[in-house]
Amino acid sequence: MKTLLPVMALWTWLCQPVWGQLVKIEVDFEQEQYLSHEPVMAAVRIINSSGRTLKLGAQPNWLRFSVRGSDGFDVAHRGDPPVIGAFDVPNSGRGTRRVDIAPYFDMGKADRYRVTAVVRIPELGQEIVSAPASINIINGTKIWEQNFGLPQSGAAASPTIVIRKYALVQALFHNQTELYFRLTDENEDTVLKVYPLGPMLTFVDPEVKLDRESCLHLLFQVGARNFAYDVIRPDGETIVRHVYSYAASRPALRVKDDGTVGVLGGVRILTRVDLPAENQDGATTNITNATPPTVVGTNATAATNQPVTPPKP
Repeated sequence: MKTLLPVMALWTWLCQPVWGQLVKIEVDFEQEQYLSHEPVMAAVRIINSSGRTLKLGAQPNWLRFSVRGSDGFDVAHRGDPPVIGAFDVPNSGRGTRRVDIAPYFDMGKADRYRVTAVVRIPELGQEIVSAPASINIINGTKIWEQNFGLPQSGAAASPTIVIRKYALVQALFHNQTELYFRLTDENEDTVLKVYPLGPMLTFVDPEVKLDRESCLHLLFQVGARNFAYDVIRPDGETIVRHVYSYAASRPALRVKDDGTVGVLGGVRILTRVDLPAENQDGATTNITNATPPTVVGTNATAATNQPVTPPKP
């Protein structure tokens, strides 16, 4: 019996189909480089050639990730990303699930990371592992920062002043300088939002002002004659995104006597990613899901609403 069991186990293994050839798992990323604490959206693709429909997403452990640093060790795992949501992948079909993995792994340090996805297939009784995909996490260079008091109003207003910090960070990507917005607590222990604003010409410093509601107004040059103008609320949400062109005068930010801020000079150019969106006749529309041009960034990832607290050194 002692010699029979290993032989039987070997025979069973040899008789099993090579599921890795029938169901293929791929993990991919929209870009190669991310700023520290920026959302990192992993696209997990399931390619099904098993001859049957695969039913996935009903169990919380159907999809797992592992992340390994350049030192060869797995990084700390803070929790499991939400992946619940049943869906079917028919035979000869494919399905994709996108997940922001940044809040759930300790990738705050600049490094090159290798991300692997593991998909559990109930119909096959197997777990299939993807080939690793590599991404670079960078720190960038902070070019501006300012603390501000979080506005309080109504009966829920706290008597304690809550201090947060706006920051602008620049990073080089494919020989182009990208400008990022970052929102943290006063001491930068908790990162609340990070997202790219778009490419920036480095020989002209961004112009930044805060209005009476503590909203951040930002004007930065994105081309030879074009400027991007963003207004960002204290919670990190972009509420205005416009593009201005240098015409008879250069656009600039101006603070009015009542504490409001606006753009003076230049000529506004309408784009499909304007916030609020407008038609050529000036009527407000609801275009919020268009692909952004290179002159303006977007922060459309819902997962960025969750704060990320980096570990203490």
